[in-house]
Amino acid sequence: MKLKRKSKDTEVSLEDLYAVKIKSIWQAVKQEHISFWALTIYFFFDYVRPQGIYPSIAVIPWAQLSLLVALFAMISDRSVKKVNCLENNVLIFFFMVVVLSSLLAFKPSMAWENKTIVINWILVYFLTINIINTEKRFYIFLLGYLMFSFKMSQHGFFSWADRGFSFTNWGLVGAQGYFHDSGEYSIQMLIFGSMSAAFVFALKEKWGRYKKWFFYFMPFTAVMVVLGASSRGSQLGLLVIGLLLMVRVKAGFKIFITLIIFMTLAYFLLPEE
Repeated sequence: MKLKRKSKDTEVSLEDLYAVKIKSIWQAVKQEHISFWALTIYFFFDYVRPQGIYPSIAVIPWAQLSLLVALFAMISDRSVKKVNCLENNVLIFFFMVVVLSSLLAFKPSMAWENKTIVINWILVYFLTINIINTEKRFYIFLLGYLMFSFKMSQHGFFSWADRGFSFTNWGLVGAQGYFHDSGEYSIQMLIFGSMSAAFVFALKEKWGRYKKWFFYFMPFTAVMVVLGASSRGSQLGLLVIGLLLMVRVKAGFKIFITLIIFMTLAYFLLPEE
């Protein structure tokens, strides 16, 4: 009697994904539709921006190409269903406001120069909410997003460390693009730091010691970049996030007061620029 050959497309359990088992993650990724692949690749090129680091590969518009692939591939993705929510209507209304304000601007030609940026944001939003439609896709996408942002945070942290944690008038910046500005860069680090901290608190019990330290380094580098970027708004945001986190985890009164004192000192002692 011959045994049936085990399928290579064996269902991957969520527990294996939560434990960050590389083999299981790769197996789950291989089973996903090309629309999911293309959307994730778009975020990779938009956040990590290897085309800015290695000009030799910049001859192809990787981000735009992967976004178009995701758009057309989504048509054949049977898991995609129409998503109805209030936020969609609000975003469409915002887009209409942008279009009308551009048409009625003092110089419409100048207003339309950056039209592709707004259109790109709208397209990315609707692709994301439609393609990331299962728990497994969400987890893999979130893990990828954290890794892409971690590339930026560790770069900023080590850049600051290399100059002896001294301050400059330009603060800290990311790769060429949206984040090549100290303020925008530090805002992204606030978002990344919050998400990575929540990721750690939710799943740390499923990891071994080395994985824990790897993921602990994510929010740590994000916080350090916010401090080194010398953005007053982001530093204030960091304080608020810290307070909300303390409330969430029900931290003791001493830890609560220590955080307030530390962030207050950082706010007044760190240079504005």
